[in-house]
Amino acid sequence: MAEEAAPQNNTMQKMIDYTTSTRKGGILMAEIVLSIIVVICFAVSVFGYYILAGVWELISTIIIFIIFSLELQTTFRFINFQWTDFFRAISSCLLFFIVSIICVASKWSDTPQIVGGVFGFLASLLYGHDTYLILTEIRASKDSAPVMIASI
Repeated sequence: MAEEAAPQNNTMQKMIDYTTSTRKGGILMAEIVLSIIVVICFAVSVFGYYILAGVWELISTIIIFIIFSLELQTTFRFINFQWTDFFRAISSCLLFFIVSIICVASKWSDTPQIVGGVFGFLASLLYGHDTYLILTEIRASKDSAPVMIASI
């Protein structure tokens, strides 16, 4: 019985350590928290049509968080997780920005939808910052990669 609890504790400890000890873990956790707030605001709203955007970004961020915190990117080498994370972050940034503009500027908005739009703007800024950090990391790894010269 105690042997079964040890892997779960180890997995949870890895996630906590990743969140507290790395900048990427902290950013992903902040993205998850803001996405949860946006989903709650859109769920409470009378016009809860935009909840799908928040749920989609929440699920994609949780998946990337689990992959990075458990270091599964070293297991699946056929997927480039830097680019996967980049496209997740940039699509989240754009989607939250567009949905937030619609929610805040709509004349049929209620208070929870406007609050969700404001938190969506904050989430969009955070996802944009994450996109910038990922892009600088990709450029740095590209500059340090050895150049392969093909022989003819």
